[in-house]
Amino acid sequence: GYGGSSITAVAEAYVADYMRTMQHQLPPLPPYNAPHPYDSLPPPPPPPRYYDGLPLYTGSNSLDKRNYERSVDEFLWRTTASRHGRHSEHRSSRDHHHRHRDRR
Repeated sequence: GYGGSSITAVAEAYVADYMRTMQHQLPPLPPYNAPHPYDSLPPPPPPPRYYDGLPLYTGSNSLDKRNYERSVDEFLWRTTASRHGRHSEHRSSRDHHHRHRDRR
């Protein structure tokens, strides 16, 4: 039982030390009941260096960005593909006119 309690004490000390160092990095938090004009909106994300110790946040953030980029690529591909299809139709009809003129 003694070993477990000492490990817990070490873990608590480590967490306390970690929180102390994080407090120095993070800006002071306003009191919880401070009036906030944009209460319904989420707060803007602080600079990335504040999240050095939270890889889960950056991981999900980059994942969202990747999904967003993929959807944008898909959208661009779809729009350019449809435009290209229309363009190639137009070009083939123009070629037909050229051929007709050459034949005459």
